[in-house]
Amino acid sequence: MSKRKMLRNAGVFVRDDLTPLNNQVFMSVKKKMPDEVQSVWWQNDSIFYRDRMDNKVRVDWEDYNHWLELPWPTTRRN
Repeated sequence: MSKRKMLRNAGVFVRDDLTPLNNQVFMSVKKKMPDEVQSVWWQNDSIFYRDRMDNKVRVDWEDYNHWLELPWPTTRRN
């Protein structure tokens, strides 16, 4: 785990084990609002994201349903 940053340049990402629910919320935050969420990370058993205004936001337990209920973005095909 201590050398995971070295692997990032090779396109390999190592994450702590997340519960299925936390992983689902993590991916929801990461993918469902790409215009508003700049980056997402897991730290000290909490999900955080940085918004486009560069604010660090913690995803609280009470917010999980909000993120899970958001629709997945549709892909555009030309």
